[in-house]
Formats: sequence, C-alpha cells, structure tokens
Amino acid sequence: MKDMQDKDQNQDTNSNLEDDLEKLKEINGEITDSLKRAQADLVNFRKRTADERLNLLKYQGFEILFSLLPVIDNFDRAFLHIPEKIKEDPWVKGVVQIENQFRNILDKIGVKKMESIGEVADYSRHEVISQMKGKRDVIIEDIESGYLYHDRILRPAKVIVGNGEEA
Repeated sequence: MKDMQDKDQNQDTNSNLEDDLEKLKEINGEITDSLKRAQADLVNFRKRTADERLNLLKYQGFEILFSLLPVIDNFDRAFLHIPEKIKEDPWVKGVVQIENQFRNILDKIGVKKMESIGEVADYSRHEVISQMKGKRDVIIEDIESGYLYHDRILRPAKVIVGNGEEA
C-alpha cells in the first residue's frame, strides 16, 4: 500500500514537474519574443536617429539660406535696370562677377534655382499670383524665382499662369 501511495505521489510530482516545465517553456518563449522585439526596436531606433541626424546636418542652414534669397532677387532687379551706356563699365562688370560668385557658392552648397516658365504649375512648387491669356495652368512669367535646397523647396516660385484663353 505504501508503494502505491509513493507511486501516486511520484506521478503527481512528475505531473507537476511536467506542468511547471511547460509553463517555464512558455515563459521562456515569451521572454525570447520580447527580447527579439526590443532588439528590433533598438535597431530601428538607431537607424531613425541616424537618419534624423543626417537630415539635421544636411538642412541646418535652411533658414540662413532662405534669408539670403532677397539678396539674389535684388541683384536680378538691379541688373534689369542697368543703363545701356554703363553696361561695359569695369565697376558694373565687377558687381556682375560678385553676383556670379555668390550664385556659384549657393550652387555648390545645394541651392538651385527652379526653372518654371513653360511648365505646368505644380502647387507644391509654385505660388500662382495671377492669370493671363495663355495655355491653361502653364507658367507664362516668373514674378519671383523659386529655389530648392537639395531636394526641399527653399522658396516656391511666384508665377503667372495661363487662364485657358488664346493669347
């Protein structure tokens, strides 16, 4: 009889141990999955922060460059009004060279003028301020040039587009 009781106890103990082992395996699986997720989250976080850091470095001068655009606009306006009799003056040629140097520097650091005339207006790149006779939504005139800084719009172009009436 005692043997039977011992055998029953051993079976109960074995059954409890098997249940405990299954529970431990289940817990181990959950912990392993959690660790794998945490590791993947950490890898994604590192990639995301590296990308953000690169973008910060790439676009850190955005506001400064934006504030320089009126200088380019003023050069453009001034050159439109140079009297014919002084266009060949060395001083005027020197100012033109300074403006070219300024534009070359901006070009090297990623500032590009958008060419708009003849294109269909893209409202993410162009600010339409007026319409006149011409092919519908095609840019007829650039009132203020637009610029890109790398792949971002630094300033949209202010343009006049056609209204669909024959010119």
